[in-house]
Parts: sequence; C-alpha cells; structure tokens
Amino acid sequence: MLDFSVGDPELQDLLEWVAQPPPSQGRDTHALHFWLRGTPIEKHIYAGSLFFRPGNPTAFSFRDQPGLCGIGTVLPNVPACKDVLGIDTPTPHDAPPPVWVRVEVRFRPPKIHASLLFKGGAAGPLNGLPGDTLRAVEFNEVIFNPGLPMIRMIMDPPNEWRLTQLEKTNVLLQPMS
Repeated sequence: MLDFSVGDPELQDLLEWVAQPPPSQGRDTHALHFWLRGTPIEKHIYAGSLFFRPGNPTAFSFRDQPGLCGIGTVLPNVPACKDVLGIDTPTPHDAPPPVWVRVEVRFRPPKIHASLLFKGGAAGPLNGLPGDTLRAVEFNEVIFNPGLPMIRMIMDPPNEWRLTQLEKTNVLLQPMS
C-alpha cells in the first residue's frame, strides 16, 4: 500500500500493483507495459516497461519523488524503418533518429510531472544498445485520463505526447537456471 494518493482509483491501483517488492528469487517483477506516442509531427512510436521508483511525495526535487521509470524502443513501423535505415530523406540537421526513450513519471500529489530522454543507437542504429542522448523533454503539466479500453497520460497539452496502454505485466529480470 502506497503512503500517498494520486487522486484517481485506476491510477492508484496500477501504482500499488507495480510498487510490490520483487520476489525473493528476483523473477517476475511487476511492471507496466507502455506505448509512447508523440505529437502530430513526431512519427515514431515507442514501447517498453515502466518500474516503480519509491520516494517522498513531498520532496522538492523531481528525482526524489515517487514514480515510474523505464525505457522503451522505437516500434518498427514504416516511418521509423526509413529513418533508422536512412532509406528516405535525411533527418533534420542530419542527426540520427531516436531509437530509445527513457520515460520518467513522478508524483507530487496533486501534480504529475514527466520527462523523456531520447537516445540514438550506439555505434550505429541497429546494434541494439542505447547510444548518445539526442534530446530531452520535460513536462510540467501531465493529465491522467482514464479511458476505455486504455489508460493514458497526456503530457503538455495541446502538444500531447501520450503515454498509452499502461498495462500490468511481469518482467523476468534474471534468467532461469
């Protein structure tokens, strides 16, 4: 049970579920699967897992507040494949396209804050590891909007980065022996 309330029963249920301590064997850790969809000019969609980070809901510092933190990778849709493989036109300013995103959502009730850190691929876009940071975005206004069938957070409307399909899942953090 969390020692703070975010003011919405659906979001509270998700947070309390994901805030469970990991099992003694370090497997089947609770997480939230997410999709991150960008503004209308952003064509990439990211998917990944968010984990609970304990903290103090009254802390002044963003990093000290409780919340969700995780990483996602770009989904291989047509625009993403063209950008990553360089098939189409060059990206703006000839920068490599973001392949990874680090998502942080912090709770200081009644407010929700979020940040995104976009990273390219290390030593080429297809080696699978995050590389250099390409850009960072911080959001001072995050609105939780429960919807059917998905729950979402809208970040800095009307630009509307959307964190959608927050679904309960288990993540295997240690290989089975």
